[in-house]
Amino acid sequence: MHGTLDYAEHKLMSVYGNVFVDHTGAETIDICDYDLGGSPNVEGDTSSFIPMYANDSIDVKYAGADAQGLVFSVENKRDRAIQVFMDSLVIEGQPDDIVLTASAVPAHATGVYFLDIYTYNPDYLPDDITAFDGVMFTQIATGGNGDRFQVTLSPGSGE
Repeated sequence: MHGTLDYAEHKLMSVYGNVFVDHTGAETIDICDYDLGGSPNVEGDTSSFIPMYANDSIDVKYAGADAQGLVFSVENKRDRAIQVFMDSLVIEGQPDDIVLTASAVPAHATGVYFLDIYTYNPDYLPDDITAFDGVMFTQIATGGNGDRFQVTLSPGSGE
């Protein structure tokens, strides 16, 4: 399949994913900063994000919560793409049900990690969260473990 790109809204594109054939992983795709020729993206204001964890390879900030769950900004400083996961989560002192989701973040890029939270309490909304404690981890696209770290939000820490 071939085609042409007449207009590019963005300048760079990064893609990471796995190709499966008959339920077997056949190949990994990792394209970093492919130049589309469009305008550079304007970075949003992240000054209100709460730092959670940082080292030479990753920078994680809590961006807030919405009706579905928690939102994190993840900067990948590695030369390879990573996948980000939440391993466990305690919200306001109570263990909560989470869906094991992963977000891929290309090399030298910032991505968003959405953690969906499911609860059986009809009066509970994830965007009411004021405190949590959890463990996140990353895996490197070429195989192997990346970082494993704790993320904690205390009442009033975002003020």
